[in-house]
Amino acid sequence: MKKTIIFILLFLLATIAAYFGFIKNNPISTVNAPSPSPELATFSNSYVVGYEGDFQNIAYQFSYPKDKFSLKSKVTLPSLVTIENLSNNQINTVSFFYNGAAGFPSAKDFWENQYKSQCPDCLPSLNNFSYKTNDVATYSNITDEWIIFAQTPGFVIAHLKKPVDESLKIIQSLQVSSSKSSMPEFVSIKVYFANNKIKPEKTCKEVVPVERQIITTPKIATAALELLFAGPTQDESDSGYTSSLPPGSDLNSLSIDSNDNAHADFNSLTESGGGSCSMAMRVAQIKQTLLQFPTIKSITLSIDGQTQPIFQP
Repeated sequence: MKKTIIFILLFLLATIAAYFGFIKNNPISTVNAPSPSPELATFSNSYVVGYEGDFQNIAYQFSYPKDKFSLKSKVTLPSLVTIENLSNNQINTVSFFYNGAAGFPSAKDFWENQYKSQCPDCLPSLNNFSYKTNDVATYSNITDEWIIFAQTPGFVIAHLKKPVDESLKIIQSLQVSSSKSSMPEFVSIKVYFANNKIKPEKTCKEVVPVERQIITTPKIATAALELLFAGPTQDESDSGYTSSLPPGSDLNSLSIDSNDNAHADFNSLTESGGGSCSMAMRVAQIKQTLLQFPTIKSITLSIDGQTQPIFQP
């Protein structure tokens, strides 16, 4: 009996020694944790569209990795979404087309009649795009990819810069819904331009308004600046209206504080080029366009967050 107990104890000691020796010589391997998924943000908007009294409210939403992309649309053009790739500043676009009036029978027919002229060297292509529709047409050239697909009540048009893999995921996340809507209400606003025929004085600050009709929106001041940056219409240009704001000028943000002061921040192109007279005219166009609204009593301008010195020749 004593020998048996001794044997068992020796066996246990040998087993323990072997086990810890194994751990020392063969440490337990650790499994690398999977990389965290990119944090997704959502971008959503809606707009009303219609034809011959039949109006629909179109609501859409995208999911996107906010550390890699930025999505936005204008108040005056909610059916167009810009998708900026933050790593290379490439701009992709997604637009929505209401097919109620045109009646195009397919995505291919829509491309042939509406967009082929924008990319004459584009040819039918294959990519990894998949969406819950059987009517998809894709075209590409060396630098661009176009994807058109049917989506009630019309078509979605994606214009992407190559490479498109990450952008495709954003497009494929699209969710669209539509519902009956009443006719939208419109409001008249003013946009200020120069016009030497009406105001020939060379003070560099003489601006005159043109009236525009837009759908009523709580962001009416933002809408007015968007129209200002879009420049005069063809008819307005023919009547002598001009703008000192250079192409590419854009609004970064607009806010109105409790003292009725509007803080308007613009991109760097807004103050690019031009002499002192041009700069003075730009400031006059912006300020007069904003001061038409009773909720704005004063204005602070900035360029990419900087208030001084700005709008200098």
